[in-house]
Amino acid sequence: MRRLSFTAPRRTASTPPPVHATVDWERSLSHHWQHTPDADTPPLDLYTQQRQRDFGTPENLLTVLTLLEWRMLAYRLLARSDLAYADLRHTLADLLAQCQQALAFPQFVTILPLAQARLERGEQAPLEAQVAAQVQAGSAYAELLAWREQWRGVRLLSAPTPPHGVHTDRLTSPAADQVYALWLWYELLDMLQQRAVLIADHPNDPAPPDQPDQQPRTLRYTWQGCTYHICAVRDDSFTVQRSDPPPARVADQQQVYWREAGLVWLARLVVAEPPTAPYEALYGRLLAQGSAIGMLLTAVVAPPPAPVPAGYHVQLVTVAPPDQATPAAPAEQALTALLDATHAALSPPPALACHGMFLDSLSAVEQQAWLDLNLPAATPPSEILICPKPHTTPPRTDLVSRMAHCCQDGRICQIVGQAGAHKPVRPPRNATELLHELDHLFAHRPLRDMDDASITRITHQIEQLARRLAQLMGAEQRIEVFYHRLNDLGLAPIFADLDDPARRSLALAIFLVEQLDSVSAHDYAAPVMQIAGVLERLLQERILACPNLTGAAFKGKPSLGTLPFMRSKPERTEGDWERLLAHLEQVWQGQLHYDQQPYQISFDGFVTLLAHVRTIRNRAAHTTQIKRHEYTHFFQLTCQAGATQLGALPTLLLAWRSGPAPHG
Repeated sequence: MRRLSFTAPRRTASTPPPVHATVDWERSLSHHWQHTPDADTPPLDLYTQQRQRDFGTPENLLTVLTLLEWRMLAYRLLARSDLAYADLRHTLADLLAQCQQALAFPQFVTILPLAQARLERGEQAPLEAQVAAQVQAGSAYAELLAWREQWRGVRLLSAPTPPHGVHTDRLTSPAADQVYALWLWYELLDMLQQRAVLIADHPNDPAPPDQPDQQPRTLRYTWQGCTYHICAVRDDSFTVQRSDPPPARVADQQQVYWREAGLVWLARLVVAEPPTAPYEALYGRLLAQGSAIGMLLTAVVAPPPAPVPAGYHVQLVTVAPPDQATPAAPAEQALTALLDATHAALSPPPALACHGMFLDSLSAVEQQAWLDLNLPAATPPSEILICPKPHTTPPRTDLVSRMAHCCQDGRICQIVGQAGAHKPVRPPRNATELLHELDHLFAHRPLRDMDDASITRITHQIEQLARRLAQLMGAEQRIEVFYHRLNDLGLAPIFADLDDPARRSLALAIFLVEQLDSVSAHDYAAPVMQIAGVLERLLQERILACPNLTGAAFKGKPSLGTLPFMRSKPERTEGDWERLLAHLEQVWQGQLHYDQQPYQISFDGFVTLLAHVRTIRNRAAHTTQIKRHEYTHFFQLTCQAGATQLGALPTLLLAWRSGPAPHG
């Protein structure tokens, strides 16, 4: 409705001055002289050529007429006293409210009476033919025509009675479905007890009709390593929820915005012709529970399953009670298959991750359009992104503001409150945008030390930003140019010892420095963290290569602070420091030549140098800006060689060899 069609016919209007349109002076003077020959009297009526938007097009009339039909249908269904499932009343009420909100659209005010008159005269078909004659393929109005064609074939809550000769009245009654659901419950309970997987010792008995407030029947059981909870919410339906691992949810400051809904079982003894009614009931239960996964349990099924709407996953499961000619084994096999299917549908928790995609600036040039979408008025177009939520039911997509919503508003952001949650980063297209995104990335650095995982994440984001900009500017295609610059900066003796990821990361760091220099940046923390990330990864490989380490000095992977910590507090390493020193006696080569200059490197001096590098890296990762001269000092400390000291990276690659040190 935000791109309605309209016509703008030109018409001539006679109005007294003043006028707000182009005056047709020839026509105005001719009319004035015909009625008032006095040339000294100015004309009292001026003819103007005006063009005004007219939204009364056939396409808009058909849109309003469709909304009126939907509203009339919702009124009629809500007025029915025989509506079997109260859950559908909430859905119909929401549908009615949406129709009322859409009909209040300002451009619909003038054409609403025209559409109402056509609806009362039954002129839907001629109006559809008129729209179809001039509709463009792929347009929204073409989709509207296709939707109306499908709608005519839907019998919403109006299934006809079964044909004569099919006696299903007693088998399809609510009482029969309740008895079948009760049989399923106790058969399932008996099977779980026999297999010793039932956690609840004494599940509640069915609630008597005269005591409706009694707690519903519940039981808990384990299946294939997971724990599930079944609740009989109605006499003919059950909800199944995974309790271990706990269901996923979105919460912030004790406020829960979304939780994993689980699965719905609906029991129907017989699914007879037509099969739409049981499925409509199941969809009503799914809407009420906010779930997208359902199973229709039946003993006898004659027709094929009905089509499943988009966004839902519905299975038809046959669980037949045993009789005199059928043993009980098939029923147990069917219940086992039912629990296996339930486990397959619920066992992998949905991954709650940010899927935000930034809009291109060319698509966000009209600021007024974003105001209509409940975005903050001060939101610049570059901060607007599309946020898909594939885990919700049905899947939802929002248009959000990175400044106001991302990682702040739990109603819209689905990763708010999660450990490690961070706002998305917009891929830069030039040095100015790169500087802006780096400022955004470092804007919320904590005052206290971040953990190693957070620092690694920021380092990875910096490298992704640099790689994306290098791709757009063509620098990645000529990465050898930056390899030559690394050699010129003093890394030629060890360049062959670097693996390809390390070379590319260091080359992108040099590219990043050039871009920051081009815009006279004040903070060079990004290249500092990227170079330190290369040193940290190579250090991790060598520490983890030491045999028999317990890992007591580090959690997960070693970091730049691991060796200084082990040296200062060897008693807290559970013997790892002694094992590492024994290993280094075999692989450490203290006497080496670098760029035709001899160096005597001790492991203790290397650890001291590593502590200095870590201090600068942590300053870059937290609150302190790194000036240009400080970056130069860091690069010399890490990658270059001085008169008496060798950088940390050449020392690591040359002195700490991956194999035993040569003798002699």
